[in-house]
Amino acid sequence: MRKFLLSLAILSVSPPGLQAQDNYPSKPMRMVVGFPPGGGTDIAARILAPHLSNQLGQPVIIENRPGATGTTAAAQVATAPGDGYTLMMGHVSVNAIVAALVRADTARYAKIVKDIGLKLD
Repeated sequence: MRKFLLSLAILSVSPPGLQAQDNYPSKPMRMVVGFPPGGGTDIAARILAPHLSNQLGQPVIIENRPGATGTTAAAQVATAPGDGYTLMMGHVSVNAIVAALVRADTARYAKIVKDIGLKLD
């Protein structure tokens, strides 16, 4: 009982970062596609976007950023704010080599890719 009361006391004075956060997502999401409109990757993104939008309750906006075989889009996503509102639709080859080519926080990029992969399993 004593441990339980101590736990309640600690939780009652917890820092603001441990308080409940806003519901996610609370604004439209952006899906960056590293290839031009009309290609296979773009079509796949446009098929997935309405389903994601229905599940998340927010619009998913497709943004095509062709160039450098998708690396331009990967660089944009890797350097975007880590708020979870920017997604990427690309090929494994781009995602595997972008960390070596882009001057970004590669550890952060690898964690984002890992987290997304875990959530999709």
